[in-house]
This record gives sequence, structure tokens and C-alpha cells, in this order.
Amino acid sequence: MLDEYQWQEFDEKIHYAMTLTLPIKLTVWEGGYFKNYMGIVHRVCQDSFSNHVESSKQEN
Repeated sequence: MLDEYQWQEFDEKIHYAMTLTLPIKLTVWEGGYFKNYMGIVHRVCQDSFSNHVESSKQEN
């Protein structure tokens, strides 16, 4: 679980990447394994806090 400070730091990094169109790397726990994705954040849905990443590719 992330605390309020960690959520704020995460939000700032996503906003920075979106503003400058920088690629990001996300590590996600899915199906019992960590999966890495890279891409450009297109938008963030604040209601469900889901990221929409363009040109994403799974690394492993």
C-alpha cells in the first residue's frame, strides 16, 4: 500500500512525463508475476486512477 506522500510523488512523476511526452516504465503485478511495460502516458483517469499508455510494449 502507498501512503499519501507516495501517491503524490507518483502523481507528480506521471504529470511530468505527460507534460514532456517522456516514456515511462510501469511494473505491474499480474497473474502472480511482475510485468514491465514501457510507453507514453496519454491520459490518466482520476476516477479509477487508470493510466492510458500509447505505444506500450511488454518487456517480459
